[in-house]
Amino acid sequence: MPELPEVDAARHLVIRHCSGQSISKVLCNESGGGPRDGQFDDIVISDGVDAAQLTKALQGRTLKTVQRKGKQMWFELSGDG
Repeated sequence: MPELPEVDAARHLVIRHCSGQSISKVLCNESGGGPRDGQFDDIVISDGVDAAQLTKALQGRTLKTVQRKGKQMWFELSGDG
């Protein structure tokens, strides 16, 4: 589990290098080499969303900023998704 300074450092890193950038490609398959390697990550991405829906919702949107509360971090994107 990361500590608060690590989460905040990650947030600042993403803001510095990715803020204002457009999402050009969405990869939503497991890639850890385990038994679910290559499968859609429906454990983390839930609520009945499939790979095509996730890609459609994210691709082409721009990262506006990154927020943090405690150890939780979220990305604010442009447009509707």
